Amino acid sequence: MEAAIIGLGFLIIGFFAAKGLGEKFKFGCLIVLVLAVILAILFVGLLQIM
Repeated sequence: MEAAIIGLGFLIIGFFAAKGLGEKFKFGCLIVLVLAVILAILFVGLLQIM
């Protein structure tokens, strides 16, 4: 879980460092995918607790 958050942090840094709209669009898609994976992991964890 911590690794996913660190990875997302690096993606966001890459997003702001990226030059041009094309690169930003690619990084934006990656960030959305990583967020979706993190949310899915949290949801599964929540279901296991219940």
